[in-house]
Amino acid sequence: MIATILTALGWAKAAYSFFTSPIGRALGMVALAGLLFLAGDIHRARKDAAAWRAKIEAAEQARVERDATIKAQVSKDANARMAVLAREKSDLENKVADYAKKLDANSACRVTRSDLKRLRP
Repeated sequence: MIATILTALGWAKAAYSFFTSPIGRALGMVALAGLLFLAGDIHRARKDAAAWRAKIEAAEQARVERDATIKAQVSKDANARMAVLAREKSDLENKVADYAKKLDANSACRVTRSDLKRLRP
């Protein structure tokens, strides 16, 4: 059946007779092995590429999470420092106000009201 179909094609008769010979079978097996190797290599390359993409995406996600954590820590630290500075500013303003009250009580002091205005923000 196969032989009759191949003989109808003309050029296929020569190919059929070649692949039925021992050398043709050997070369056919080598060609088939090469095709299978190539197909497996392409499959493996795609599989490796997918694995690398997954690793890169995981690393990117880890970087984003790490950056968010660092940003939160820096923000918390900055807010704490700003609170300390605000407290110190308030303390200094209170000291200046207390000194201004003492200045009114003791007029012999060398600091004038204009000096105090320069000290206040």
